[in-house]
Amino acid sequence: SSTMIASNTLANDKDPPRALICPITFEIFREPVQDEKGHTFERAAIEACLRERPGVCPLTNERYSRGQARLTSNRAIKHMIDEYLERTGGSRA
Repeated sequence: SSTMIASNTLANDKDPPRALICPITFEIFREPVQDEKGHTFERAAIEACLRERPGVCPLTNERYSRGQARLTSNRAIKHMIDEYLERTGGSRA
């Protein structure tokens, strides 16, 4: 029923969507970056992982081509986070 859908949506609003959560830190992104494989990580977290295992994706354990993650800012995720925090009145932890 539509009431059930609405209540589920409201209940889910308490937790940020998974797309806004770093798969390494399990926290909402502060500075999301995307690697060459299209995975998004918190910049500090992926940089720390790459220092320990240079050239290896921490999510898949696969080597990056030419050994480089080629990190770029993920502005789309950053924008989604800003909208989410504005809508929910939340802040980055």
